[in-house]
Amino acid sequence: GSFSEVFMVREKKTGKLYALKCLKKKHLAHSNLENEINVLRRIKHENVVGLEDFYESRTHYYLVMQLVSGGELFDRILDKGVYTERDASTVIKQVLQAVSYLHENSIVHRDLK
Repeated sequence: GSFSEVFMVREKKTGKLYALKCLKKKHLAHSNLENEINVLRRIKHENVVGLEDFYESRTHYYLVMQLVSGGELFDRILDKGVYTERDASTVIKQVLQAVSYLHENSIVHRDLK
């Protein structure tokens, strides 16, 4: 977007890959971001991208997130050629488990993908 960028980064010590989301401060309300960070810190579920760490500079906020490298679901369906009812039920089950986990923790997801 116009106020954030995402980069793939590697931790020097371990070699582990992460996604680094860089947000320009001038485009954000600090209190909203602070609330989002607090929510993200609480979330620990295999089907929800997790926040690993958070940093701040004079001009930016930096969110170190788990790297999700599986690609877009739609592209995976096209590549596979055949998408069975079993495939669909597996994906829907994962989505519903994640949403249920969020709801159990009083979190509403506003951008399901």
